[in-house]
Amino acid sequence: MKRHGKAIRYNNLIPFDEMSPERHCELSARGGRASGESRRRKAEFQAVAQEMMMRYYFIDSLEEDIQAFRRWKKRHDKAKTNRERTPEK
Repeated sequence: MKRHGKAIRYNNLIPFDEMSPERHCELSARGGRASGESRRRKAEFQAVAQEMMMRYYFIDSLEEDIQAFRRWKKRHDKAKTNRERTPEK
């Protein structure tokens, strides 16, 4: 198995209980920072995706409202011209 062009060697892994406390602390801190960075990146991605979905929803909703207004305006204008054409009694 290869990752980033280098072969993964499982025989050089050292369990935490066999590691020096300083090294264990160092690796845990690095892992914690990487975890926080990953969480922030994931949260940002979710926020962007949610914003895109909301924009899509509101654009569709707005488009439907605009079309409904145009239909109403067309009927209103047609009725207005019909009223103007009919002679008053």
